Amino acid sequence: MTIEITTASADEASILHDITRRAFAEYVGLLNPTPACLTESVRDVAATIRRGGAVIARVDGVAAASARYEVQDGHLYVSRVAVLPDYRGCGLAGELMHAMDQIAEALGLEALQLQTRLNLPRNIRLYEKLGYQVIDTWQSESGADVQVLMEKRLEHLVLA
Repeated sequence: MTIEITTASADEASILHDITRRAFAEYVGLLNPTPACLTESVRDVAATIRRGGAVIARVDGVAAASARYEVQDGHLYVSRVAVLPDYRGCGLAGELMHAMDQIAEALGLEALQLQTRLNLPRNIRLYEKLGYQVIDTWQSESGADVQVLMEKRLEHLVLA
């Protein structure tokens, strides 16, 4: 199995749109509110890529996972980390997040942040394993899922 991580262009928005919708489809009816990525258009995805950027993971040439990012308040905000169900357990999420670390470092940023939900403990465990810590939780309205903000601080090597 060959994994290749590449930078996505706005012209590839339809690929990211497809991966994200298929990866998040299992959450329909389970999350409150429904993830916004399930209602966004290809045009919305292209606009997000232009504002920040995105990466695609290909397994043996097949687009199998993606993630988006944007610089916000001095950190890299990572969003829409999505792995197609048939490719879960292959390390793709870790590869995507490693690419995010490299992007943050190249931009001279010291931290990455992302959001997930408290009722997705598998996601929280994955991000904790990758060095993220919970820094805030909140509920947007009564009955809504508890949102979790996680952060990873980068250790920059100082060369003498």
